[in-house]
Amino acid sequence: MIKTPSVRARVWATHIFLISFCALILFPLAMIISISFREGNFARGSLIPQNFTLEHWTLAMGQTYVGTRNNATVYSPDQESVRASLGLGRVTVERDGTWSLDVQSSVNPRHFPLDSYIQLTNFQAGTELARSDRVDFRLVADDEQAAAAPDHKKVVRVGDQVEGQIELPDGFASIGGLRLNYGVAFHTPPPFPVLTWLWNSVKVALSSAFLILFLATASAYAFARMRFNHKTTILRGMLILQMFPPFLALVALYNLFDRLGDYVPWLGIDTHGAYILAMVGGISLMIWMIIGYFSTIDVSLEEAAAMDGATPWQTFYRILLPLSVPILAVVFIISFINVVNEFALASALLRSTDKLTLAVGSTNYFHPQNTLWGNYAAAAVLSGIPITVVFLFMQRFLVSGLTAGGVKG
Repeated sequence: MIKTPSVRARVWATHIFLISFCALILFPLAMIISISFREGNFARGSLIPQNFTLEHWTLAMGQTYVGTRNNATVYSPDQESVRASLGLGRVTVERDGTWSLDVQSSVNPRHFPLDSYIQLTNFQAGTELARSDRVDFRLVADDEQAAAAPDHKKVVRVGDQVEGQIELPDGFASIGGLRLNYGVAFHTPPPFPVLTWLWNSVKVALSSAFLILFLATASAYAFARMRFNHKTTILRGMLILQMFPPFLALVALYNLFDRLGDYVPWLGIDTHGAYILAMVGGISLMIWMIIGYFSTIDVSLEEAAAMDGATPWQTFYRILLPLSVPILAVVFIISFINVVNEFALASALLRSTDKLTLAVGSTNYFHPQNTLWGNYAAAAVLSGIPITVVFLFMQRFLVSGLTAGGVKG
């Protein structure tokens, strides 16, 4: 088929629009991922990190991060030497490059080895003119770590006092100022149990999704296939109640579970049982979705099974459920996502740090004095992993399930 220039132009315009739209959608995710790999806890910066680090991800995985931060001290005109703390001891560096290091560290030896360095630079008006050779140190705890140290690193142990000379280029420090660049060894323990929060989110989301799926399917079958008084009134009532925001019931739910916990401890405040039960309460929309799908299944299939001697349970289990897999998958996915992302109810019912979900626990990164954007970004990316896994596992049912039930017949 020959395409006219106008058709080709429309095709190219469509492609450009779709690519731009996808880029616009993915840009926030790319920024969050970028922040999680940047040094420090800053929200602003380039999309591609200049100083790549795994600090935030190490802390999010519950591990202590050991690293080196860059620092600098400028010599005053009348100052012959400067002292600096390297995290593995205090070093004194003379203008002529002579240095001495007193190795002392309060860090637990299980976090060894620790790395640091010193280097002199000559600068003028903010521009670097020359730099000396760099002297690297490694603080080790045993002979095995010492043997594994690279050849260019000076191996030291706690209690050592070592000296040396930095090799300076010719004419170094003849003009301009003098600056000592050095690395500060540090270790940071994980501030929050992110993996525990992630497991709590997955646990309550799976439990709630399965319970919602079971109860909504059974209820939808009763409304779709059985006849009883006030069926239409009950359905309309559920739909009306679904129109009100869930947080309007927070006070009532809190009082309910506070009292219920006196008699059933695992359904009291600060328990996952109470939170799961509260989330299961919002199944009205799911019931309506499944009813719409059941209405598209010919009743004659169930009648034929009944004539062959099948009981109502066998008809439901062997005939109706296999045909309803698409909508059941959709209900499960939506329920799972809703629970993982839910915040208001979880923040009201869950109090202990080890009971929080990731959505609620992540708010601890927002301090009045400083927001830990890097750590928060890593936790935010982790929160999307369970949703992505569930979505990819059940995506083949998603499109047919979302469109099913919209038209009867």
